[in-house]
Amino acid sequence: MTAIAVTIDSARFASVLFRPVASAVVDVDGVEHIVPWRETATFEVDPGAHRVAVLCRWFGRWETRRASSVIDVAAGTTKLLWMRVGNLSGERFTIHENPRGAYVYGR
Repeated sequence: MTAIAVTIDSARFASVLFRPVASAVVDVDGVEHIVPWRETATFEVDPGAHRVAVLCRWFGRWETRRASSVIDVAAGTTKLLWMRVGNLSGERFTIHENPRGAYVYGR
């Protein structure tokens, strides 16, 4: 199986603010998927390059904090991505193939 697995995370303060009123939306090649905060979702894809984006959708309407990247997935592999939004007002999501530091799920 060739796939992209994304984990949605947020800084501690942002978690309190975002979870009740905003959804994390992951866009894989133009198809949107709502992914619960601090969970991982896996999407099957064909081998090759794929555009992956993530954003916050507030109250089901307004979109902010968009970030996108082109990810190359080799046949038969699962590309792991970590998508995190920080505390600062207007700070966009970051997309990483390896989480930086020890902050994963608030640890």
